[in-house]
Amino acid sequence: MIRNQIIQAAYSLFTQKGIDSVDIKQVATVAGVSVEDLKAEFDGKLRLLEECLKQKVSVIETAISTAQSISQSALETLILVMYVSFKEKSALCNAFDKDLNRYPSIRKQLAIFNMKIQNRCVDYFTKCIKDGYFVPNENQERMAMIYMEEICNLAAKYQHAMIQTLIKGICTPKGLNEAARIQTVLEMNINKIGITK
Repeated sequence: MIRNQIIQAAYSLFTQKGIDSVDIKQVATVAGVSVEDLKAEFDGKLRLLEECLKQKVSVIETAISTAQSISQSALETLILVMYVSFKEKSALCNAFDKDLNRYPSIRKQLAIFNMKIQNRCVDYFTKCIKDGYFVPNENQERMAMIYMEEICNLAAKYQHAMIQTLIKGICTPKGLNEAARIQTVLEMNINKIGITK
């Protein structure tokens, strides 16, 4: 119980203010625990940051599994997984990303996890081509990588709109029909996987 309170408070502070701007005392105050209780659970800021990342990865994996289980098509899964990924990415302040330079092991873990998500999206993208939702291309995997890189590099405030715009631009008539169906259930499914638009 105390451990989860501390992790949630620390993650919230780290993502809003950056890692270096947050100290153990602030985390303890927000978590509603004493500094001594916090130190009994975590032997330093690095360990706390590692646990925050571990818990967040678990939450994202659960959301992605839920998205896969409720989706009726590869296109729907792709869109929901991208929403999960972008929502988490947009929660991070610029200082958090900058401060990660001081924590190379955490930056590496995060980069590996982000690459796994991107590769998963590329797989869904490729499946969308095979299922007839996207226009086929001679080099489908490379096309998927280019689209995913472009979408991932967009500013967070544009990503949701660009997901729909870019995807509709490569849809077949079957894909456009599926995209229209997805649009009607998107809000409900986003709520089911525990993220907000």
